[in-house]
Amino acid sequence: YADRQTGTPAYNLALSEKRAKAVADALTSEYGIDSSRISVDWKGDTEQPYAENDWNRVAIFFAE
Repeated sequence: YADRQTGTPAYNLALSEKRAKAVADALTSEYGIDSSRISVDWKGDTEQPYAENDWNRVAIFFAE
């Protein structure tokens, strides 16, 4: 995710992609999780999970 009040939609999409991939890279390289167990998605500023804009500068992940 990225907050709408910072950057253009294109910039925020690229930023959220970079953020999501950095989390996946950390999970594999620092914590030894096999990459086949990780799926990555990014939203840019198309979805805002929080009302507080600063909080939308976030990576959210789910474990199953």
